[in-house]
Amino acid sequence: MMRISNLFSLSLCFWSFAIYADQNSDYENYSISSETSWIKVLIYPDGPLKHLGHHHVISHQNIRGSVQFASDPIDSIISIEFAVDEFTVDDYELRMQEGGDFDGEVPQKDIDGTKQNMLSEKLLSSTEYPNIKIKSKSIEGQFPDYEVHSVVNIKDRDFNLIFPARVSYDKKSFVSEGEINLSHDMLGLTPFSAAGGLLTVRDLMIISYKISGLIQPN
Repeated sequence: MMRISNLFSLSLCFWSFAIYADQNSDYENYSISSETSWIKVLIYPDGPLKHLGHHHVISHQNIRGSVQFASDPIDSIISIEFAVDEFTVDDYELRMQEGGDFDGEVPQKDIDGTKQNMLSEKLLSSTEYPNIKIKSKSIEGQFPDYEVHSVVNIKDRDFNLIFPARVSYDKKSFVSEGEINLSHDMLGLTPFSAAGGLLTVRDLMIISYKISGLIQPN
């Protein structure tokens, strides 16, 4: 009886493992490529003295994370993270691409001042909260256009946001692109102000992104 019992237990174990493997076989693991992924934020001056301020392009090109890509993309799981102090302020080439009010080079002292304000305790507080994290909760839509319902963690606080995403993918790689208008308040942030509030940062930010990745080898 002991041998039959052991055999039954062993068979049950293999059967359970087979079910688990089958349930997870629809997922392919992709790692996000920091070389080809980026986030870009357009910042606008505001207030009575806004003509004295600069339009800023804030960018990040060291995005880390992974995507568990499901056979049905709406079942995929996304996890993204990037370091706050690795934001770049007013890259010249990105400013030229935007053109218009963003055209032209910003003096280095103004670039340094903008980044210092951005990383300060009043805004992103990079020393205490070094990373921003984004995780998907659910995905809606159909190929190639989706809405990614996400939790964004900034300064150890969670904010629910919906990111539009146009996706292309194959068995080796994927690319997701989108653009969204956000306010500082939606991210728990207070816009920077100077000159007694006569020169401020406009509450509205335009955020665009491209996240791409490659399949991880088994």
